[in-house]
Amino acid sequence: MHNVSNDRGLTRIQCSRNEFLDKNSLFGIVRFKRDFGSENNLGFFATYRGFPEQKNLLSGFDGRIKWNPKLTSECQVVGTTARRCFFDAEFEPTQNLQQAASNRSTCGTGSYDTTLPINDPSLLNNGSTYNRYRTGNGLGYYFNLDYSAETHGWFFEVGGKSKFYRADSGFTRRTNTNNAFFFNRLSTKSDSKKRSFGPSGIRWPVSIMTGRAV
Repeated sequence: MHNVSNDRGLTRIQCSRNEFLDKNSLFGIVRFKRDFGSENNLGFFATYRGFPEQKNLLSGFDGRIKWNPKLTSECQVVGTTARRCFFDAEFEPTQNLQQAASNRSTCGTGSYDTTLPINDPSLLNNGSTYNRYRTGNGLGYYFNLDYSAETHGWFFEVGGKSKFYRADSGFTRRTNTNNAFFFNRLSTKSDSKKRSFGPSGIRWPVSIMTGRAV
């Protein structure tokens, strides 16, 4: 990335494509799991994905415990760190033209005319103007309890991901969210001698979600 001045004396920042030439990406996954008891386990996992101007490391612990024949639980705690472009809705490009140009140069290669001066009004509306190259750390969590008996059962779960949670080696649908879900079931005893035309019982699902996508 370097500065260039045109014949009108106005500076523009141009991204060098050489930083991507002859570069290799790095990808790796590590998984350890320890079983104990009849149906219990604890584990550790980590993923890494690296490429010029975009690096991501994720690691965490997970487990499953069967407390008794009717009650089980699962949990997962994950931490992430990423060096990449993050959207900054509070950034004001007119107050810092050099930073706005740097954002476009790093995060918006190929999406705008690099021959334009950095104070050209059309560039301020480019989406990459608001993407800042920085380090972002995130946290994700999940926990559930599952109780299942012949005529009664319930399921409870909570989970969430912080604003800068990133998992480049997997799939992340939404971040900056927290959610909770509860499901209760009452049913009659099964009778193999009777003909069944569908599931019987009463269910009360309840779901709560907070946050927003970023």
